[in-house]
Amino acid sequence: MRRILSHKETQEVFSRFPLQGSEDVWYKKWMTLCRNARHYDYANCYLSFEDYLTLAYDVGVLDPTWIGAGLGKYQMARIGDVGDYKTGNCRFVMREQNIQEWRENGGREVCSKVQLGRRKETHIGVKSMAEKMIDISSKRYEVRAPDGTVHKGRNLKLLLKAHGLNSGCMSLVLNSHRAHHRGWTGHYIEEGDLQ
Repeated sequence: MRRILSHKETQEVFSRFPLQGSEDVWYKKWMTLCRNARHYDYANCYLSFEDYLTLAYDVGVLDPTWIGAGLGKYQMARIGDVGDYKTGNCRFVMREQNIQEWRENGGREVCSKVQLGRRKETHIGVKSMAEKMIDISSKRYEVRAPDGTVHKGRNLKLLLKAHGLNSGCMSLVLNSHRAHHRGWTGHYIEEGDLQ
């Protein structure tokens, strides 16, 4: 993993390279890469500050303003978009090339899977937490259907979805701002009114 350098160490490493800009800006770029690697790519950054500067200098990136997310800027890219950020597995490339490689290596599908990730439909822990949140945060309701059936509970959203009702309209009914919605009537039950 990366090691936080003192200001003196940063200056010492930086002085070995004929680069433009201050060592502080380069150091921030390196720290940002290491932080973002973990957050966005689910990878570790094993590049030292010196490794980072070497990779930049070898490609001809002499100014830290040339690195970033904009068009025509350089970005650190992993070979094949797999593995960690370490010497031999990454290099600076233009943003456009990085995006093209990301697409070719299935990056879009990986991101979709990560975004879908842990949901109440796919993960037991998230499902139990969602159920607990319904019990904690949902108001109790009592709703009468047009046929006279009485429905009581906490998760109004499921009832509305099952019967094709509009949540905004039913909210007005339950808050006594409207008499009915498609023949459905009801009210919220106060916690003190429970039997």
